[in-house]
Amino acid sequence: MGEQAVALAKKVGYFSAGTVEFLVSEADRSFYFLEMNTRLQVEHPITEAVSGTDLMQMMFAVADGEKLSLRQGDISPVGWAMESRVYAEDPRQGFVPFPGAVRAYREPRLRPDPDIPSNLRELHFDHAGVRVDSGIDEGGKVQLYYDPMVSKLICYGLDRETTRQKMLQALDSYVIHGVKNNLEFLRALMSEPAFIEGKTTTAFIPQTWKNGFHGAPKEKAAQRRAEALAVWMYARSAGDTGPISLRSGDVEVEAEMEAGNVIFLDGEQRQVVHIDKVQETICGGGVVTLVEAVVNQKLESFQILGRDRKGWGVTEIIHDGIPWHMNVRPKSVANLEEFCAAEVDEHAGDFIRAPMPGSVTSILVSDGDKVEPEQELLVLEAMKMQNILRSDKRAKVKKVHCQPGDIVSQDSLLIEFMDS
Repeated sequence: MGEQAVALAKKVGYFSAGTVEFLVSEADRSFYFLEMNTRLQVEHPITEAVSGTDLMQMMFAVADGEKLSLRQGDISPVGWAMESRVYAEDPRQGFVPFPGAVRAYREPRLRPDPDIPSNLRELHFDHAGVRVDSGIDEGGKVQLYYDPMVSKLICYGLDRETTRQKMLQALDSYVIHGVKNNLEFLRALMSEPAFIEGKTTTAFIPQTWKNGFHGAPKEKAAQRRAEALAVWMYARSAGDTGPISLRSGDVEVEAEMEAGNVIFLDGEQRQVVHIDKVQETICGGGVVTLVEAVVNQKLESFQILGRDRKGWGVTEIIHDGIPWHMNVRPKSVANLEEFCAAEVDEHAGDFIRAPMPGSVTSILVSDGDKVEPEQELLVLEAMKMQNILRSDKRAKVKKVHCQPGDIVSQDSLLIEFMDS
């Protein structure tokens, strides 16, 4: 394959960095030319990591008339590298772009890896073998006019599984808040059996998520770790050792603290979760708290997104890439909640709001129009992608609150309905 790429470059008289792409047959490993790009590709840090070469520097040197200092035989690939493209997009809505303000941002910082070659530091990798090529920072904006890529996250290790595990750790400790992103999807992808076994093809994603991505599978062990941290954080801040009630999803759990351990009670059964060496990093002025803790003797990462309005406990924790919604409070308070009326939104479905920031390109209805379910109402463009918003019921348009050309933010009121 390499010989064919060089032959192609010589044939057309190309003398610079370039990328030749091929498709490889799963059946017999034969390969076929796809295209050539007369530039470095987005994935070039992977090649730099395993070859120990600075492709960007070499490209500039050739452009300046210098000869390459290396020959192909001088290069011996060592180790394994992977790259994740981190995007401001919503995987749960067909990967639609999601521009907006980045309220909290912190790139991964893992523990040093003693097996990392020293020359990787010259290629912009840190002591853990992690490199982040990004163009954004906390307080910045992902604009709706450009590609929504936030960064390239590259991890290096001596073998594929070590590198995959490192990538999972990096994704878990990567804080991006304010814009939806694909961190959960990337983690789910790298946890799939086919990916772990290296049996991925160009059909991997559509075959794995036939009906679209709707979140990663929720494992009970990960949920219990998130619940334990929620109880630990509440007990520390409130000075309450129990009994403590925790609502995790639709399940009510009872717990207490004992000698620094979180004890979950289920009848006469007791499950002990030991939490130690808790380190917290405040991001975005308190918007997100990154927590690293040793849970049952293994280092884990958590992202805490806030506390509920009653001031009791954590309302959302991201762990293993999955958002876990929960409420921690004294058991005495939980016992009274059944007597409180649940809040009901009586106006749900009476409005069309912007599902993402974007530009209104066309409006297909007017005040007073009657609409049917699935009828097209307006077109919202974000990052050169057109998104058609449709009615979810039979109704009458009370008022259109926007006009073509308007730049709207997420949740902006676009159309208001009344009963037909």
